[in-house]
Amino acid sequence: MKIRLTYIVIATILVLIFVLQPQLLFIADKIPNTTTNAHGVVIYYMDDTIAEELVKGNINWVRVDATIPHLNNIVPMANAYGIKVLAILDYQTMQVYGNNFTLQEWNQTVEMYVEQYPTIQAWEIWNEPTIFTYGFNNGSAYNYYLLLKSAYRIIKSINPNAIVIGLGGVYLEDINWVKQVISYGGLNYCDAVSLHLYPSMVTLTGFGDLYPYLYYYTINSYIQILKNKPIWITETGLMSSNTTNYAENMGNQSQYIYTTMNLLKSFNIKNVFWYAWQDSSTYGTWGLVTVNGVLKPSYYAWKNTADE
Repeated sequence: MKIRLTYIVIATILVLIFVLQPQLLFIADKIPNTTTNAHGVVIYYMDDTIAEELVKGNINWVRVDATIPHLNNIVPMANAYGIKVLAILDYQTMQVYGNNFTLQEWNQTVEMYVEQYPTIQAWEIWNEPTIFTYGFNNGSAYNYYLLLKSAYRIIKSINPNAIVIGLGGVYLEDINWVKQVISYGGLNYCDAVSLHLYPSMVTLTGFGDLYPYLYYYTINSYIQILKNKPIWITETGLMSSNTTNYAENMGNQSQYIYTTMNLLKSFNIKNVFWYAWQDSSTYGTWGLVTVNGVLKPSYYAWKNTADE
């Protein structure tokens, strides 16, 4: 999860939207429909009570870091309740190598995980790769392309039906980096790509809620370069109250959910994950349930926006 966008980026976006090219908000074609429909949450632990609440809430996917402790807990529970798993192969997965890892070590690790967890339906290649640089993923678009290419080939050789998601949840300011990945052939080595959408600093006093315009602009901008590749939103969210030192993203989660989901569905984007399932005393009130597991109004809003 990324907490903020820079003031320079936001200022540039607002100029582009309201002054230079407002038409870009509405020129994109819809994303091609896919058979996948993920109405999910980011989660770190599951038990029977949580799994039952997920099912009752029309939540049919969970997204989790690919580490052995996480997957050993979540995958059996998800299988038992008919919930699909999107696992993230990223810096959490590779921490066993300390402060560095090679491409060969990445390939060995990917192979081990895909073989050990054959029921996982989708694998996301890294989380926010331009932010969380680590080891071979040093921020270079070319190195990320190599990670994506080899992971795709390994995953498909073991489980041809698994979905491979590239780009790892990029933001608007990552678009030039994404263009480089595409120029190397990155779109040939993923079934879909992922974006992350957060209101961040665009909810400004006196300007109203500007995040829908930012989202329109972001999605349109990516559609222009993704060559009809399906888009997944593997993180979006809003904190419901200020319980941390984060200044951004305080507001009405339910209102945000209805606005954002209606916008995404207008683009035919139906694979969306909420960050996160549960509030945290450390990271804030992002959840659909409280720290004590009490269902929040946003739980019901998320339930209501699922496609039947």
